[in-house]
Amino acid sequence: MITLYDLAAATVYSQAWLAPENQWVFKGLPAEIPTIHGQGSIGPALSVRAHGEDERKARYDSASRTAIIRVGSLTWTVRDQAAADSMRDAWRHIAELGPIILGRQAPTHRRRR
Repeated sequence: MITLYDLAAATVYSQAWLAPENQWVFKGLPAEIPTIHGQGSIGPALSVRAHGEDERKARYDSASRTAIIRVGSLTWTVRDQAAADSMRDAWRHIAELGPIILGRQAPTHRRRR
């Protein structure tokens, strides 16, 4: 779970996945890697507090044939196109909703004289 506290955080994290200059890291990934049954996991168990001040980097590791997306101290290692597409779709959704949800300002109260 990534808790985005502000629009800056939503932008930093979504751009790590969606920035045009980072898209090349996904091109060398295989379409899909086979699933090994019996060695499954329960899924991610992680909580991140995102405040939008983290540095973002993306690279392709040719030795392991993986795309590596890093924001702050959090690193995703992406092994195939199916996973990359799924994550980019999720971050596109966040990029669209971020300004609506996180861009809201608290109403200002005016004092009457």
